[in-house]
Amino acid sequence: MCGWCGAISNCSAPVKKERRCFNCYHILDFVLVTTIISLIIVIIGGGVWATFPVLFPELGFSFFLHTAFTSILSFNTLFNYCAASFVQAGPIPDIAWGSVDCVNEGGLRGYRFCHACQKPKPPSAHHCRACNACVNEMDHHCPFIGNCVGAGNHRPFILFLLFTVLSNMYVFTMSLSAIIKIWAQVDLPKVYGVASSTQAMLVIASYLQALLGSSISSSARALALLYLIAVSVSVAIGVGLLLHHQVKQLYEGYTLIETLQHASDIRTGLRRGQWRNLRRVFGHGHPLSWVLPKLGSNGKMHEK
Repeated sequence: MCGWCGAISNCSAPVKKERRCFNCYHILDFVLVTTIISLIIVIIGGGVWATFPVLFPELGFSFFLHTAFTSILSFNTLFNYCAASFVQAGPIPDIAWGSVDCVNEGGLRGYRFCHACQKPKPPSAHHCRACNACVNEMDHHCPFIGNCVGAGNHRPFILFLLFTVLSNMYVFTMSLSAIIKIWAQVDLPKVYGVASSTQAMLVIASYLQALLGSSISSSARALALLYLIAVSVSVAIGVGLLLHHQVKQLYEGYTLIETLQHASDIRTGLRRGQWRNLRRVFGHGHPLSWVLPKLGSNGKMHEK
């Protein structure tokens, strides 16, 4: 550690050779981002096309209520996804360094030197080889948003996960209600009693045969509803687990990299007030305002 500025250096540490396949990273990120946006639009559009004519055959209060609810979920999902993808994850501010004249005593305490960027970086910053830049409070590089998750876009990333889970739960509920309403039109065999498990299996098999053999069940709308049910459940479970993990880390004041490195002493000051850790990401307003769409940085971006 430098006795004047407090910067940390390790001359014996080997310098990692940076891979120069940034174009490969960018192509992969572009493909995944395009795929995710297309999937979101397909789920939204397919859900409206498949469920609304079945559940709301006439214009009424329910139709306009669910239209407004669908619009809110769709807008927030796409807005936060674009914000997490295209907002800088956590740019490192330019800091004067190199001589005693331009650095105050203790001005770079805990800073390390990035050999790839050729400048100091804060204690919580890490260099991302995919983005070819240092990211302040970097959590991880997410190929599905084509960007790192850091101090600058952690909030929209969490909100994207939240609205993705809510949207898919809503799609599942609407699709299940629509498919039940469609299957109610199928003539099912009448059953007056089941005496054994064998008879129960035969009844279930006859129901399935009637449902699958019906022209109503094999229609494009019914098949789309079954697809939406399967996709929405899978996405809600997968993204829900990731959301739980992210919120837990935010509450404890750690990033994924710090957890993997067991770096419990990097930012110990943030561990004291765990509720404060959430406010650093979502802002100091009322918790209900945390989910409102917002662009720009927050207090987290300006802390070391």
